[in-house]
Amino acid sequence: MTIDVNVYDSEKLVHAICTGLVTKEELFHFQDSIWSAGQHTGYDCIFDMLKADFCKIRYSDLLEYARSAAMLDYGHPLTKLAVVVSTSQQKILTEFYQAGLKLSSPSTREIKITYSLDEAKDWIELVAS
Repeated sequence: MTIDVNVYDSEKLVHAICTGLVTKEELFHFQDSIWSAGQHTGYDCIFDMLKADFCKIRYSDLLEYARSAAMLDYGHPLTKLAVVVSTSQQKILTEFYQAGLKLSSPSTREIKITYSLDEAKDWIELVAS
């Protein structure tokens, strides 16, 4: 239903919290509004899918999203993307996205699938957020 975004400039972190049914349009709006303008270049990201349903997202949508993400990342510093999942479907979609990134171009995002927000924060090495 929504992707709520909190930006923590002091920690160079984008925290996206997905809830309800997420559509292709919402996913691409998130990408455009947060990453396309370039003001968050070099920021790490926590993409929290714990309370979301991605059943309307097709593999072709994810491949298109990954290609666009790879182009946006090109030439930027290495960052981390922690994807927080709660279901096997979410994990499979994230793995497909990872594969799409690798096929598109060398990505500057290191991706890790986690099963809790605390695990994601630990991996990104946040002190507090």
